[in-house]
Amino acid sequence: MTHPAGRATDAEQALLELATVVNDLDERLAAAEACIARGQWDQHSPQELTGWVEQLRETYQLRSKLTDSWAHIPAVVAELTALRTAHRAAWGPTAGPTDQMHWHDALARAVPRLLEHQAEHRKLAAGLTGRH
Repeated sequence: MTHPAGRATDAEQALLELATVVNDLDERLAAAEACIARGQWDQHSPQELTGWVEQLRETYQLRSKLTDSWAHIPAVVAELTALRTAHRAAWGPTAGPTDQMHWHDALARAVPRLLEHQAEHRKLAAGLTGRH
């Protein structure tokens, strides 16, 4: 239903915005499920990844940047899983002399993406709850 002047009412506009958010979340869920199906997140147990992330947050003073809700954001979990895999290789027995430095470079590049993923997650959550 539209307004007599041909414009959507506030309720209709809110419904359209909600539908957009729901569609976006549905696409993200499908992507996350596809990653799980391909085994990309099964490289580490959830407990192992959680322990490693806690150590990362403490060692590199990331506690204020990487929120406690990181495990509920698929893109953040994927980034951290990749960092953990690269960390294992960089400190492993076959690592080259510069692998640890390259890992630190990767961490520095990942932090802004982690912040972006968290901000987007908060924005979507606020849209679902009506908070702006």
